Formats: sequence, structure tokens, C-alpha cells
Amino acid sequence: MSTENSASEEPAASPDQPTASSAAPPSTDQLNHIDTVRRMVNDDMQEVMQRLCLLAKNQLASEHPQVVIRTLQALASLFARRDARQIYARQIGPHFYGLLQPFVVGDKARDLALAVIDNQLCIISEGIKALECIVGAAGAKSKLAILNILVQSLYALILCTNQDEWRALNPTARKLHEIVLQRLNIIAPAHPVHFKTVLSAHAQLKQKLEAALLFQASQVSQASQLQKQRLAEMNKTSTASVIEPSINLTMDFNNTFNRAAAAE
Repeated sequence: MSTENSASEEPAASPDQPTASSAAPPSTDQLNHIDTVRRMVNDDMQEVMQRLCLLAKNQLASEHPQVVIRTLQALASLFARRDARQIYARQIGPHFYGLLQPFVVGDKARDLALAVIDNQLCIISEGIKALECIVGAAGAKSKLAILNILVQSLYALILCTNQDEWRALNPTARKLHEIVLQRLNIIAPAHPVHFKTVLSAHAQLKQKLEAALLFQASQVSQASQLQKQRLAEMNKTSTASVIEPSINLTMDFNNTFNRAAAAE
């Protein structure tokens, strides 16, 4: 045998050295230890989530609108986590609806919606988005029930279906009305089957929504026509003939100076 071949040969494994195939399986104690660590991690996560939910509830009950708005925006990111969003939904979801409830339930709800101010508008808008996240996080059994609450809440915030009602709204209430229609237009294609089921169960809701959307379409059409008219008027102005000056200036220097000298 050559020196080169002998150098390339790997040394034989020692009889006392364990190989991969001869490694002993984990013992019962080791497996139990792994399960214990896993349970501890899960318990810690549960505790962290409980504390976070408690903090969020307190923040949502704050008397400062900016605190509530920032909290709603921060919570939206939590629902992107599939492993935890259902827990957050169960814990915090009712508090989202509590922010909308004064404006959608009760005898004074419509008056409050019509008199909405800017800070309230922001809270309502973010609260609607948060409830949309709850719908997305809900299981198959509870999704329809939560979507029903959301859609009926939005129905209560549809503030006009004709020109007279639109004129009576203040600027902030108009924004609220437009936000509501915008969110409904987003929810419908996101949950088509459940949305259709809700509309089928509430004929009055469907009629009001259709009337509001038709009026909105007419507003868009009118705005488009006005814009076209303004563009046409601008084009007419730019292409109009130039008015001739009332004084004619000539280049006849001799006659001009002669007339000026005679006048003196």
C-alpha cells in the first residue's frame, strides 16, 4: 500500500467513542424537563399578555383623547400575531366597541354623532379599524356575530342619504359619514359571505346603505361635472382674443417730433 493511500484513510473510531447511530435516546427525565420549560415559557407569555391587556384597558379609558388614539393604533399591531390575536380580541374587543357605543346605541346616539368633534372623530375612526381587526382575528363561529355588531354600528353612523341632510351636517359630521362609507366599502369585499348575510337579515340597513351610496355617487358625478365646466371656462379664457390697446403707437419719428414742436 502506498504512503498516499494510507494518509487518506480515516482513523477507525474508538470502541469507547459513541457514534451518531449508537447515541442513546433522550431519557424520560430529559423529556419532562423540556415540557416543564415549555410550560414555564407559555405561563410567562400568558402573564405578559394579561398585563398588556390590563394596561390597554386602562389606556382606553383615559380622559385624554390622544392617549386613547395612540393606544388604538398600537393595539392594531398586536392583531398581526396569529399566536396571540384571539386572546387579545377576547380581552380587549369589548372595550373597542365601548368607544363607539355612545354614538350608535340609545336615544341620544344620533345627536352625539351629528355633534361629533375632531377628537371624537379620530377615536371613532380608530375604533372602527380596531373592530375590523377583531373580525379578522375571530374564529369561524364568532366572526358573523362580531361582524354583525360592527356593520350595525356603522349603519347607525350613516348620517345622510340626500342633499338636504348633507347640507345640515357640520364639516366634522360630514367626515364621519364619509369615513363610515369608506370602511363599509372595505369590509364588504373582505368578508363577502358574512357581509351579505348581515344585509339579508336587516332589510332597513340594506336600504339605507344603498341610498347613501347612491347619493355619494351623485355627489361624485356632480363634482366631476363642475370640474369639467371649470376647465372649459379656463380654456376659453386662455384662448380668448387679445384686446387691442386704445392708444396706437407709431414708428414715424419725424412727424411725431414735428407735431410736438408745433404744439409748443
